[in-house]
Amino acid sequence: MAWFFFRRYLFSKYSGSLTRVISRLCVIGIAVAVFAMVVILSVMGGFGDHIEKRLLAYEPHLTIKSKKEKTYDQLYELKKLISDFKSDEIDMFLMDRQEAIVRTVDSFYSGARVEGLERGSYVRLMKQIKAEAMKKPTAVFTWRGLKDSSIDPLEVDQLAKDEVVIGADLAHALGAFVGDRLVMTTPESLLLPPGEIPEFKTVKIKDIVRTNLPELDNQLIIYSKEQNEKLFREALSLQSYIEVYVNDITQIDSFKTQFQDMGFVAETWKDRNSTLFYSLKMEKLLIGLFLGLALFIGSFSILTVLLLLATQKQQDIGILKTLGMNQRVIQSIFTRVGIYLSSSGILFGFILGILFCIFIDRFPLVELPDIYYDRTIPVRFEYGIYMLILGVAFFVTLWSSWVPALWGSKTIPTDALRKR
Repeated sequence: MAWFFFRRYLFSKYSGSLTRVISRLCVIGIAVAVFAMVVILSVMGGFGDHIEKRLLAYEPHLTIKSKKEKTYDQLYELKKLISDFKSDEIDMFLMDRQEAIVRTVDSFYSGARVEGLERGSYVRLMKQIKAEAMKKPTAVFTWRGLKDSSIDPLEVDQLAKDEVVIGADLAHALGAFVGDRLVMTTPESLLLPPGEIPEFKTVKIKDIVRTNLPELDNQLIIYSKEQNEKLFREALSLQSYIEVYVNDITQIDSFKTQFQDMGFVAETWKDRNSTLFYSLKMEKLLIGLFLGLALFIGSFSILTVLLLLATQKQQDIGILKTLGMNQRVIQSIFTRVGIYLSSSGILFGFILGILFCIFIDRFPLVELPDIYYDRTIPVRFEYGIYMLILGVAFFVTLWSSWVPALWGSKTIPTDALRKR
């Protein structure tokens, strides 16, 4: 009987024009809300995946630091760890990191983060950068000005003594090009008394690279650790680390615990970017709540339709009650009518949203600017999120169906038959 009510009194020619129009708008409104939730949350999940992949490509999976206070004690302990720890599941490289002030010959200044990498770590990073550049033919940089397609994109030239690689945005800020020379000094040299000459280092730019990670492109300068043992021997900001790259990223936490048990300070790539991931999580949560609020507002149209239907059919309800139908059965009929109405919009919006996500995933028609982590709109199919969307939508629409059904079932037969 509920299906008969649904077909005959909401969408057929026997229903009033106002009821028919509102019913169609109700289905469309719920469908749009569900469609938006599916697409937006899927795209946000896809952007999160791409950010994670890019961070994993350019950052060490795990960094290990000694608890020793003195630099040479740190270096000795880290070198001993590399020689003693043998495993086919990880690659370990020694790395130096320090802060510096950079000046060009044209007297442009900027702060920078200077890293000394070993050969294996440098080759891995440059191969990843160049491989990524080949996927983006519209990238704004070239390699030493060479555009010959016969050059192997994965060929990596080693850095010579006093040669560096810098981030594209840092080079732009300094107005520097490949082949220019930079003068670097430590921040604490600015505090020297007048007349004392600070320690400085002159280096030559060999490459300008872009990773599309702002914290790297805006600050990073790389030099060869083998060719330059230490850029500034007494720099206060100088710290030595071990970079760890894991073959199976799911084992990263177990390796972290293992190194911590050995007395070292270990930090994973997720720990270093915990603020970013927390921001993405909160952004996704808040957007989901606002879209859920839109669905809740759309559910009021169901309430309007059922109240209008119950008002128009009060005499029919009175006849059914006179024939012996109790209040619970009438309430169930109207509730199911509301469920049929809402389910039409939920399923239509959900299926349309999934098909749209599949389309933009397989046919990336939209290209974003280079400032984004990825130039296409990514999608991640999260079946748990989809089940949550369907559950929330069904719960909200069930509430909006039950309230008018309860009101309509309380119709008094005598008043209804008298049209009072």
